[in-house]
Amino acid sequence: MKTPTYAVYPPPVTGFPFLAVAFVKGRITAVAFETAEAAAEYNRRISGGADSLKH
Repeated sequence: MKTPTYAVYPPPVTGFPFLAVAFVKGRITAVAFETAEAAAEYNRRISGGADSLKH
């Protein structure tokens, strides 16, 4: 089984959200947030404390 991966993607243009993206057990999820910090905190919570990759 592959290691779960968590990332925060910045918005492509002003007005779009940051995305907290998780690749876990063959599934991809993305949740929108207004700030990079909020997205990273969400990823830390769902990962059990692992650091998010910032793209």
